[in-house]
Amino acid sequence: MGAVVGFVAIVALDLLARLDPEGVGAVAGAIILNIAVWGAVVAYFLQMVSFLILRRKFPNANRPYKSPWGTFGAYSAAAIAALVFIGLLINPAFQAAIVAIIIVYVLILLGFGLHYRKQLVLSPEEEYAMSGGTHELTKE
Repeated sequence: MGAVVGFVAIVALDLLARLDPEGVGAVAGAIILNIAVWGAVVAYFLQMVSFLILRRKFPNANRPYKSPWGTFGAYSAAAIAALVFIGLLINPAFQAAIVAIIIVYVLILLGFGLHYRKQLVLSPEEEYAMSGGTHELTKE
């Protein structure tokens, strides 16, 4: 669904840019780029937080790859991502993108809260966990 929305947005921007090459299309294109950067920074930050949580909760877990920078690298990368995130929030050039993101997230949360949360189904793993391990898993 995200790819479809992105594709429609890019097509709409292309059409707007043809009508007014230096106006709305250029600004809208910058907004979409800023949204992508903002999303990437949030993802980087959350990855570092996840890394730190897993390291704290499961310090002796067998890991196929160990970060050469360890927790110092995770804290450093999380701090850099947080600073970039704050920089994006206070930069006036990103304000339109931030407003657009907030509107989209509010609409998505409303849609989920009002309708789609009632449509959720458990995955086979969740069904097994909820049954206390007594439910037979079936192969499909």
